[in-house]
Amino acid sequence: MLVDFYMSHNSLSREAANCAVLEGPDSIAAALLVFGGGIGAVVMFIGQAKAQVLNTYSASLALSVIDYYFVSRRLGDSGEYIAPVNWAGVTTVVGAAVISNFVLNNYIPVQFAVTLVLCAMFYLVLRLGVLRPRGLPVAN
Repeated sequence: MLVDFYMSHNSLSREAANCAVLEGPDSIAAALLVFGGGIGAVVMFIGQAKAQVLNTYSASLALSVIDYYFVSRRLGDSGEYIAPVNWAGVTTVVGAAVISNFVLNNYIPVQFAVTLVLCAMFYLVLRLGVLRPRGLPVAN
């Protein structure tokens, strides 16, 4: 059915329509929209939102682990100072999300893995180098 849809609406030959259907995630999205109508669009929207939440959660979990096991020991964190905003963390999460979604998506389609690796690399460099923490005293 999807092949017929591509042939009639996109003026594709049968072979080209078959290739378009078998391309990957885009064909699944098209099938949901074509055959599911409004419900298919809602299912696709919910699925995309879930994927973005998982990517953000995995990125923040990676930052927490790296911060606890590597950064705090390297900087000798005594707990006397706390930074109001972890700018290295914010920059890392935003940068990793943009790079994995827009730059590397055509080369490595598994955004979850790309985001984790980028977070590990960026956060160590930023937190230990460029954006070292300059905190405020903790109130007693």
